Formats: sequence, structure tokens, C-alpha cells
Amino acid sequence: MLTDKPQIFMFGGNENMKAYVGIDVAFAKKKYLPISVCFHKDDRLCPILLKSKFAITPPRGSGNAAIVQNIQLVKEFAHDTLRYLQEVEKSFGVTIKRIAIDAPSHPKKDGEKRRKAELVSIL
Repeated sequence: MLTDKPQIFMFGGNENMKAYVGIDVAFAKKKYLPISVCFHKDDRLCPILLKSKFAITPPRGSGNAAIVQNIQLVKEFAHDTLRYLQEVEKSFGVTIKRIAIDAPSHPKKDGEKRRKAELVSIL
């Protein structure tokens, strides 16, 4: 039954469902990395309420200036993200199958409506 309100699901830990992750790469100083984890149920994509079970939180950014100056910081941020997603799998009994990352490597050029990455057609 469709409702106006979004449904947010929680798991007991033994379902081992396929999960899909969306990450909006944000490296703003002291801001948590925005991560969404979803699964399919009855032909719908349903979010998992990550805050419900966690003592662990997504990694926090160190600011854009910091990543330009320190590649090791970027590597640590990536490893922290990996550890967080592994904990998501363990805590919610899901298996992450795909990760979509919104991290434009190049902004659009002046006079163009879209970046090159946005012009790729999906079959």
C-alpha cells in the first residue's frame, strides 16, 4: 500500500539482503559524509535508518583546503568510509552490491549547461 509518508526500515541482522549505497562526497570541515543505504522491497527502493543502531558514525571532512594539501588525509577518509560501510553490512545484515558516488571531478565549463559526466546516457 502506498502512503504519503516515507517508510524507513530497520533490520534484525540476519536478512542478508542486497543493499545499494548513495554517497554525496562532501569534505566540508567537521561535516559528516552524507550516506544513504537502501534496499528493494515490493518494487520500491527503501532507505535503512542508519542512526538507529550505530555507535559508529560516518567520517567527518577536514575541509577542502586540507584535501588539496594532504593526499594522505584523503586516503584515510576513504578507508574510514570503507570501515563505516563494512559496519553497516555487519550491523544490518545486508550485502552492499552497488555504490553510487556523486563526486564531480571537474565543474562544468563556462557557457555549458552540464558537466561531461552528466551527458552520459543510461541504457
